[in-house]
Amino acid sequence: MRARFPDFRLGNVLATSFTATLTERRGDAVERIPTPQRLVDWLAVNGLAVESCTTAQLELARELRESNSRRRHSDRDPGRPPCVCHPHHQ
Repeated sequence: MRARFPDFRLGNVLATSFTATLTERRGDAVERIPTPQRLVDWLAVNGLAVESCTTAQLELARELRESNSRRRHSDRDPGRPPCVCHPHHQ
């Protein structure tokens, strides 16, 4: 029997859809890509089919996701200096 995982939260922007694979960060977290196969599933749903994924690749993907999440939240904080990596943030 295949394990039941939470549905993916899909949107129009790939980066935010990927960030949404972990929700409720400040409460009871819901991990939507808990296994390498689940990351393969998420990639396929988003038109990025791959044959397989290792545990190490899953960990790297999660690091990327959290880096993106932190960056998005810091952009919303008016007390933080502006991001210099994108011209529209200056």
